[in-house]
Amino acid sequence: EAAGLRRAAEAGIETLCLLQRDFTSRDAYDAALADVLTSHGVSLVCLAGFMRLVGTPLLEAFPDRILNIHPSLLPAFPGLD
Repeated sequence: EAAGLRRAAEAGIETLCLLQRDFTSRDAYDAALADVLTSHGVSLVCLAGFMRLVGTPLLEAFPDRILNIHPSLLPAFPGLD
């Protein structure tokens, strides 16, 4: 129901949602996310509003290629989960 997903659909931009609750662990989620991004030929990951800590599987899949725009001071205020 995110506004960004609606706007992307209206603009004909492909989207995909992976829900962390569908995975057994944070690492499993991050590994699946890395696999999806890699399979779509993504070379740079830009996180805006990604209110979770980024785990090792995603960091290792995109070394020095993740840009995180976070609305608070890390690590003091890490987000929701």
